Amino acid sequence: MEKYFNKLDEIEEKEEFNEYDFEVLKYFSRNSNSDVRCRVAEILFSKVNKEGEEILINLIDDKNELVRINACDSLCSSNSQKILQLLKSKVLEDKSYLVRGYALVSISEIAVRINHDIREFLICALEKEEVKWVKINFYKALYMVGETTYLKLLIEELNNEYHGIRCAVVNILTEIISRENLEVIMKALKKRLKVEEVMSVKTEIEDFIALEPVVLEHKRTSMKTL
Repeated sequence: MEKYFNKLDEIEEKEEFNEYDFEVLKYFSRNSNSDVRCRVAEILFSKVNKEGEEILINLIDDKNELVRINACDSLCSSNSQKILQLLKSKVLEDKSYLVRGYALVSISEIAVRINHDIREFLICALEKEEVKWVKINFYKALYMVGETTYLKLLIEELNNEYHGIRCAVVNILTEIISRENLEVIMKALKKRLKVEEVMSVKTEIEDFIALEPVVLEHKRTSMKTL
């Protein structure tokens, strides 16, 4: 098994994959060991082209949850309408909430990149979702495609009773921060910090607040270039 991973590591180190590399990855994507299949999905994260997408298309239906998660995640750099539709089916149908969540994140990134309107799909799918972690990723996705009211729902989840959700929301807020929402997000994070008792969440908030001067400077610089 070690030789398989050594070969995969060797391929990953390349700046560009050739036809033979994709053939090797395709071969390993059918390996009986889920760790090998998962590694293939990870390697394709930044090297998605037609050949890579075909491999990942098979892996998003893998029997192993982690393989499906990594395959959905690696498809985020695609520009394909076909991939967008396949990921929509994962959001609606996959039994794993983690797979649904990662497929959702990839969908939003692809849609923004190719200027595809998915707001109606997201709103309808959100109504059917019951898992809070997936819901907050829906809020993020909807905010990314222009539904700004979902920022308020994200901020409200900073007070969720589960610290894992609070931590996830902090991470999402730091990912979507911009000059338009900087003050609102910083105010919400500082307010939460005053009452937060879980160290992991406090650390996430403190680390980002510490960067506020840098973020503000970036904001001023960006505004000067407008």
